[in-house]
Amino acid sequence: MVRVAVAGAAVAGLTASGCGAPGRARAAAHEVASGVPKRTDNRTARVYLVHGVSTKGDNDCASTWRAALWSLKRDGWKGALYTVGYYKGDRHCGVSVPGRSGHTPNTSIKELGRTFAWLVYDRDTRYGRSVDVVGHSMGGLVVRAALTGVQKHVKGFPSRLYIANVATLDSPHAGKLHSGCTSLECKQMQGKDGGALLRWLGQNPQSTQGTDWTLIGSDADTKVPTSSALGMKAGHKVRYAEDEHLSHGGVALRPDPGHPARQGYHLWYWKSTRPGTHETKDGWAPLHMVEQALYYWQKW
Repeated sequence: MVRVAVAGAAVAGLTASGCGAPGRARAAAHEVASGVPKRTDNRTARVYLVHGVSTKGDNDCASTWRAALWSLKRDGWKGALYTVGYYKGDRHCGVSVPGRSGHTPNTSIKELGRTFAWLVYDRDTRYGRSVDVVGHSMGGLVVRAALTGVQKHVKGFPSRLYIANVATLDSPHAGKLHSGCTSLECKQMQGKDGGALLRWLGQNPQSTQGTDWTLIGSDADTKVPTSSALGMKAGHKVRYAEDEHLSHGGVALRPDPGHPARQGYHLWYWKSTRPGTHETKDGWAPLHMVEQALYYWQKW
């Protein structure tokens, strides 16, 4: 893996402008006539951070993503960083999906994906702008649903999206969620909807410009086993050893100001540009791994 010297960044916390009813007709006057944006290695892209399931539908975005925002800023990310709210009760989020006021833990993941797709389309794609996305836990499935709907041309989804890179942290791509929650979203992640959602979700779904996926999991996660966190086709996969003690939430908290080391982690990794399984005991911390996944659009 490549080591890169970095410096300086800015974090933006803006509120989404009025997007209106999701799926409404878009005025052609607001479209920008341009080709598909070129994919390049850069730290200037906007990044959307999508949180996981909340049994009460009240995620605190600032708390969930505090370490990620700090880490990306320290690593020199210059593009704006937006935490995404999608439940009615979410708080301290930078932007919100359209229709958020009607969303609860019993809103389907497919519907959350659809509204997230419109958020990205309205704010970026229609202006010819490419973005990157990070998803923790169910947040990774929300992003996957957004790209699946667009790629399959499902009614109610945007006609296109420009998402260059996606990194997921302990997302149950293959189900197997070990949790006592009983909401619709949990049942979908556990396959208790007859496996309908997991069958519908695409394997390595692509945006209109192509998308490079990085899947990250931890053997110490007791909620999402690594077989599920890495359970989708992807260009890059990373598995942290159990002796790193990275829990389901902990994988999104390293490094942080109290544990600033970027390297020194025991892990295994796979990537399409270098076939085979590779082990190291001096690997990158999860959030530094995320930064590298977003910076490089393919080769890292």
